[in-house]
Amino acid sequence: MLCGIIDTSGPVIELGFTEEANLLVAHRYSHTKENAQHIASLFDCSLKNVRELGIKTDITYLAVGVGPGSFIGSRSGVAFANGYAVARGIPIIPIGSMWSRAVDILLRGFTPIVIRNAHRNSFYLGYYSRELKTDPPNGVISEAECNFQECINFICEKAQSATNSEKFAVYTDSKSIFDEVVRVSTYSNGQIFLVDSIVSIRGMAYLAQKLIAAGKEESFADVLYLRPAI
Repeated sequence: MLCGIIDTSGPVIELGFTEEANLLVAHRYSHTKENAQHIASLFDCSLKNVRELGIKTDITYLAVGVGPGSFIGSRSGVAFANGYAVARGIPIIPIGSMWSRAVDILLRGFTPIVIRNAHRNSFYLGYYSRELKTDPPNGVISEAECNFQECINFICEKAQSATNSEKFAVYTDSKSIFDEVVRVSTYSNGQIFLVDSIVSIRGMAYLAQKLIAAGKEESFADVLYLRPAI
């Protein structure tokens, strides 16, 4: 069972393939206009790498990150995935783009908070429970667009209310969020990480297998918007 993975919702294009629970290949490309225009060629290059491993390249499923993220970027990836899936007659596995990083945190034993820079002085904030790694999308406690101070207040509140047995981890691609959390020094019961991309290809591969096993494939994917389109 070969599953293709696509996420174009952020500053990098994430592509990969997984067979059962094994991530076979993974590629990251800068999300330039040229790369976005040639996503089909980039996807085929990743598929060629699978073939070079001696593995049959008959794609059974296509997992796609549906956002939240860049308005145009998210739409381009989902549009490509929908077109490819229809042309090949294969089902789609829609995955929230921030879930993949949250799963990475859960597998490390932390309760995850994921904050993505949404630009226009706002952020996407996701808060998740351990159910996300066993039965997605259960485990999505909240996902919302927030301003800077709302993000900081949320982190401080969770840190202060955490028990000794509960540890939090914040993953963010925003240096301003990272610097402020470090400055206020109230986040003693957890960790904070500054990353270049909120999407985790390994997290997407993990979630794709869980969703496939649960029979949650779709014939069409919709983009997840936390902000009204303008």
